[in-house]
Amino acid sequence: MKLSSGLTRTIRVSLLAVLTVSIALMTACPEPDSGVDKSSLRKKITEANSLYNSLRESTDGSDVSTTEQWVSAATREALKNAVDRAQAVYNKSSATAVEVSDALTALDIVVNDVNSEKRDGTVDKSQLNAKITEANDLYNSLRESIDGTDIPRTEQWVSKPIRDLLKTAIDDAQKIADKANATAREVNTAFNTLRSAINTVNSEKKAGTS
Repeated sequence: MKLSSGLTRTIRVSLLAVLTVSIALMTACPEPDSGVDKSSLRKKITEANSLYNSLRESTDGSDVSTTEQWVSAATREALKNAVDRAQAVYNKSSATAVEVSDALTALDIVVNDVNSEKRDGTVDKSQLNAKITEANDLYNSLRESIDGTDIPRTEQWVSKPIRDLLKTAIDDAQKIADKANATAREVNTAFNTLRSAINTVNSEKKAGTS
C-alpha cells in the first residue's frame, strides 16, 4: 500500500521526535562504551555542515542567484539544530552504540528532508554582467572633449558629463551584481538603467576632427 506524502512526512517527523527524545534520555543516563565506532556519524556531520554552509535562506528564491540554492530560515535552522545534537553525541566520550546509531539516523532524516526541500535561486545576473562588460568597453573606448577638435579622427569622444553618466551607471550596476541577496527587481532595474545610459552615450559619441 502506498502511503500519502502527508502521512509519510508525519511518520518521519514522529520518528525524528522519538529519536531526539531517545538521545536526550541516554545522554542524561550514559552507559560507558569507549569502543563505539563513530566514524559514520562523523562523516554525516561533515556532510550536514557542508550542506548547511552551501544553502541560502529565502522565502521564495527571488533574492538568490540561479547558481545557488536556498531553503526557508526554519528549515536551515532545523538542520543546524540536528547537527548540534549529533555533534554533542559525537563529542561525548561515554556515548553508547545506541546513542551514536540514533544520532546518525536522526541527522540523516533531517539531511534528507533538507535536500528534498532545497531549491535553485531565481535571480539570473548573467545579462547584467554582460551589459556591464559592454558598458566598460564603451567607456574605455571613448575620449573626453568639448568639441572634438583635440581628438584624432580615428577615435570617438563625448563630453565629460556624458562619460561620467556612463561611469556612474556602471558603478551602480556593479554594486547590484556584487550584492549577494540582490532581488530580481534590483537586477532588472540595474540592467535597464545601464542599458539606457549606454544608449545615451552611443547617441552622443562623435568622431574626432583633429
